[in-house]
Amino acid sequence: MSQREMGRQRFGPYAASWLARQRHYTPGSVRTVNQVLKSQVLPVLESRRVNTFASTVVDDFIMSMEERSVGLGAQQNAYDPLKKILLDAHRRGGMAEDPFIGVVSPEYIPRKITIPALEEIHALKEGGSEELRVVIDLMHGCGLRNGGAYAANLERLVADDV
Repeated sequence: MSQREMGRQRFGPYAASWLARQRHYTPGSVRTVNQVLKSQVLPVLESRRVNTFASTVVDDFIMSMEERSVGLGAQQNAYDPLKKILLDAHRRGGMAEDPFIGVVSPEYIPRKITIPALEEIHALKEGGSEELRVVIDLMHGCGLRNGGAYAANLERLVADDV
Protein backbone atom coordinates (compact mmCIF):
# COMPACT_ATOMS: atom_id res chain seq x y z
CA MET A 1 0.00 0.00 0.00
CA SER A 2 1.40 3.39 -0.93
CA GLN A 3 1.74 6.20 1.58
CA ARG A 4 -0.99 8.12 -0.21
CA GLU A 5 -3.39 5.16 -0.12
CA MET A 6 -2.60 4.59 3.55
CA GLY A 7 -3.35 8.22 4.36
CA ARG A 8 -6.70 8.05 2.58
CA GLN A 9 -7.71 4.87 4.42
CA ARG A 10 -10.32 5.16 7.17
CA PHE A 11 -9.09 4.76 10.73
CA GLY A 12 -11.29 1.73 11.49
CA PRO A 13 -9.83 -0.55 8.81
CA TYR A 14 -6.32 0.77 9.49
CA ALA A 15 -6.69 -0.03 13.20
CA ALA A 16 -7.86 -3.55 12.33
CA SER A 17 -4.88 -4.13 10.04
CA TRP A 18 -2.52 -2.68 12.67
CA LEU A 19 -3.86 -5.05 15.31
CA ALA A 20 -3.49 -8.01 12.97
CA ARG A 21 0.20 -7.09 12.55
CA GLN A 22 0.79 -7.23 16.31
CA ARG A 23 1.80 -10.89 16.25
CA HIS A 24 3.60 -10.48 19.58
CA TYR A 25 0.31 -9.71 21.36
CA THR A 26 -1.22 -12.52 23.39
CA PRO A 27 -4.86 -13.46 22.66
CA GLY A 28 -5.87 -11.69 25.88
CA SER A 29 -4.12 -8.49 24.78
CA VAL A 30 -5.83 -8.64 21.39
CA ARG A 31 -9.23 -9.01 23.10
CA THR A 32 -8.46 -6.10 25.43
CA VAL A 33 -7.38 -3.79 22.61
CA ASN A 34 -10.40 -4.81 20.52
CA GLN A 35 -12.73 -4.05 23.42
CA VAL A 36 -11.17 -0.64 24.01
CA LEU A 37 -11.31 0.18 20.31
CA LYS A 38 -14.96 -0.87 20.02
CA SER A 39 -16.13 0.88 23.17
CA GLN A 40 -14.15 4.12 23.19
CA VAL A 41 -12.12 4.82 20.05
CA LEU A 42 -14.02 3.58 17.00
CA PRO A 43 -17.39 5.16 17.84
CA VAL A 44 -15.67 8.55 17.68
CA LEU A 45 -12.86 8.08 15.13
CA GLU A 46 -13.66 5.06 12.93
CA SER A 47 -14.64 6.95 9.78
CA ARG A 48 -11.90 9.59 9.93
CA ARG A 49 -9.21 9.33 7.24
CA VAL A 50 -5.77 8.52 8.63
CA ASN A 51 -4.12 11.55 7.02
CA THR A 52 -6.55 13.94 8.74
CA PHE A 53 -5.32 13.23 12.26
CA ALA A 54 -3.60 16.14 13.97
CA SER A 55 -2.98 17.11 17.57
CA THR A 56 -6.32 18.96 17.69
CA VAL A 57 -8.15 15.78 16.67
CA VAL A 58 -6.44 13.81 19.44
CA ASP A 59 -7.17 16.59 21.95
CA ASP A 60 -10.81 16.65 20.85
CA PHE A 61 -10.98 12.87 21.31
CA ILE A 62 -9.64 13.17 24.87
CA MET A 63 -12.09 16.00 25.60
CA SER A 64 -14.97 13.91 24.22
CA MET A 65 -14.13 11.17 26.71
CA GLU A 66 -14.07 13.74 29.51
CA GLU A 67 -17.46 15.07 28.39
CA ARG A 68 -18.86 11.53 28.44
CA SER A 69 -17.54 11.14 32.02
CA VAL A 70 -15.14 8.37 31.03
CA GLY A 71 -12.83 7.72 33.98
CA LEU A 72 -9.13 8.48 33.76
CA GLY A 73 -8.18 4.79 33.75
CA ALA A 74 -10.45 4.11 30.78
CA GLN A 75 -9.20 7.28 29.07
CA GLN A 76 -5.63 6.09 29.37
CA ASN A 77 -6.61 2.61 28.18
CA ALA A 78 -8.16 4.16 25.06
CA TYR A 79 -5.35 6.66 24.50
CA ASP A 80 -2.54 4.08 24.55
CA PRO A 81 -3.66 1.96 21.55
CA LEU A 82 -4.77 5.08 19.67
CA LYS A 83 -1.27 6.45 20.07
CA LYS A 84 0.35 3.20 18.95
CA ILE A 85 -1.87 2.97 15.88
CA LEU A 86 -1.43 6.57 14.81
CA LEU A 87 2.33 6.60 15.40
CA ASP A 88 2.54 3.46 13.27
CA ALA A 89 0.65 5.27 10.50
CA HIS A 90 2.95 8.28 10.89
CA ARG A 91 6.11 6.14 10.70
CA ARG A 92 4.77 4.43 7.58
CA GLY A 93 4.09 7.78 5.91
CA GLY A 94 0.30 7.81 6.21
CA MET A 95 0.36 11.27 7.78
CA ALA A 96 2.82 14.11 7.48
CA GLU A 97 3.00 15.23 11.11
CA ASP A 98 3.11 13.45 14.45
CA PRO A 99 -0.46 13.92 15.77
CA PHE A 100 0.72 13.80 19.40
CA ILE A 101 2.95 16.86 19.43
CA GLY A 102 1.70 19.08 22.23
CA VAL A 103 -1.02 16.65 23.33
CA VAL A 104 -1.31 16.14 27.08
CA SER A 105 -2.18 12.50 27.57
CA PRO A 106 -4.68 11.38 30.18
CA GLU A 107 -2.84 10.12 33.22
CA TYR A 108 -4.43 7.66 35.55
CA ILE A 109 -2.89 7.72 39.01
CA PRO A 110 -4.16 4.82 41.10
CA ARG A 111 -5.34 5.62 44.60
CA LYS A 112 -3.17 4.61 47.48
CA ILE A 113 -4.57 1.63 49.29
CA THR A 114 -4.23 0.58 52.89
CA ILE A 115 -3.82 -3.07 53.66
CA PRO A 116 -5.57 -3.81 56.92
CA ALA A 117 -3.68 -5.38 59.80
CA LEU A 118 -4.72 -8.82 60.99
CA GLU A 119 -6.56 -7.32 63.97
CA GLU A 120 -8.50 -5.03 61.63
CA ILE A 121 -9.43 -7.99 59.43
CA HIS A 122 -10.81 -9.87 62.43
CA ALA A 123 -12.77 -6.78 63.55
CA LEU A 124 -14.25 -6.37 60.04
CA LYS A 125 -15.27 -10.02 59.96
CA GLU A 126 -16.93 -9.79 63.36
CA GLY A 127 -18.92 -6.67 62.52
CA GLY A 128 -19.66 -7.36 58.86
CA SER A 129 -22.38 -9.17 56.97
CA GLU A 130 -22.02 -12.76 55.79
CA GLU A 131 -21.29 -11.46 52.28
CA LEU A 132 -18.44 -9.31 53.61
CA ARG A 133 -17.03 -12.26 55.56
CA VAL A 134 -16.99 -14.36 52.37
CA VAL A 135 -15.14 -11.62 50.51
CA ILE A 136 -12.63 -11.16 53.34
CA ASP A 137 -12.01 -14.91 53.63
CA LEU A 138 -11.47 -15.27 49.91
CA MET A 139 -9.22 -12.26 49.56
CA HIS A 140 -7.23 -12.94 52.71
CA GLY A 141 -7.02 -16.72 52.58
CA CYS A 142 -6.73 -17.31 48.86
CA GLY A 143 -5.11 -14.10 47.68
CA LEU A 144 -7.95 -13.36 45.27
CA ARG A 145 -8.54 -9.91 43.87
CA ASN A 146 -11.76 -7.99 44.39
CA GLY A 147 -13.37 -9.34 41.21
CA GLY A 148 -12.67 -12.93 42.14
CA ALA A 149 -13.85 -12.39 45.67
CA TYR A 150 -17.09 -10.70 44.62
CA ALA A 151 -17.78 -13.53 42.18
CA ALA A 152 -18.33 -15.88 45.11
CA ASN A 153 -21.89 -16.46 46.22
CA LEU A 154 -23.15 -17.20 49.72
CA GLU A 155 -22.59 -20.95 49.33
CA ARG A 156 -18.91 -20.08 48.87
CA LEU A 157 -18.92 -21.19 45.25
CA VAL A 158 -17.91 -19.17 42.22
CA ALA A 159 -20.99 -17.74 40.52
CA ASP A 160 -22.21 -19.37 37.29
CA ASP A 161 -21.78 -16.23 35.19
CA VAL A 162 -18.07 -15.75 35.92
